[in-house]
Amino acid sequence: MRWLTEFTDEPANEPWLRAAQASALYSLALAGRPRPGAARVLADHGIGRLPTPLARGLLGAALLRHGDAGRGEALLRDAVADPRREPFAQDYGSTVRDAAVLIVRVRESGVAADRASRLYDLLPADAAHPARTSTQEQA
Repeated sequence: MRWLTEFTDEPANEPWLRAAQASALYSLALAGRPRPGAARVLADHGIGRLPTPLARGLLGAALLRHGDAGRGEALLRDAVADPRREPFAQDYGSTVRDAAVLIVRVRESGVAADRASRLYDLLPADAAHPARTSTQEQA
């Protein structure tokens, strides 16, 4: 926990670092060690530079856990509105993996629940074949 806390204090100049910070902030919020200030700074100054819908969704979910409904809902709605990702290999992710995680965050928060069906549509059965999925998608 200490490492995650210290990591979220550092300026993130690279897209993969901003995505990792969004994930760390969500993990800390989930563990009861929220960092609302760091989450707000990332949301206010780094949102346009978050590389994936998943990063925006996790940051939004962290902010919702902190009670910052305005920023949190906006980020989560943005992530759900366009969940397809550009190529970004640093997090080993995919649209399928991101959609699965976003479905859980949407259900958990109740935000953008009316758009959850779009996320389910990104989970095609043929894309879930083990030979065509990453280890994260298989989990």
